[in-house]
Amino acid sequence: MLAFACLPFIFPHVRNWHLGALLLVLSPFISLVFYFYLPYIDAYAGLSGVLHGLYTAVGLVYLQYKNERKFAILVLVLIIAKLVWENTFGQTGTAQLIGSPVLTEAHLIGAIGGLLCGLSYLSIRKIIN
Repeated sequence: MLAFACLPFIFPHVRNWHLGALLLVLSPFISLVFYFYLPYIDAYAGLSGVLHGLYTAVGLVYLQYKNERKFAILVLVLIIAKLVWENTFGQTGTAQLIGSPVLTEAHLIGAIGGLLCGLSYLSIRKIIN
């Protein structure tokens, strides 16, 4: 939850309605991907996949801000590194920290959803402007 609460402070140009829209899109996106492509997953509870999607989408959009570009690149590189680590070597120490298994597939699906949302937002913004 701390990562979610920190998002507006890390990326101050993000409006609350952007975050709300992303929450409304990413949550069902992850659930639908689980339902149709990963049917062996019986239950999923948590916000980690959505958080990966939020940070990916916002980081992608922040590449447009010249003053924020280096930080956005850093955030995106860290997300990619974490996803590569989780999908290559397994879970990080988070599962032990929270005392519950972590569904790393949700992180990857959330980041893909965030990528799609960020690219869609940038495309629509380009068309409108």
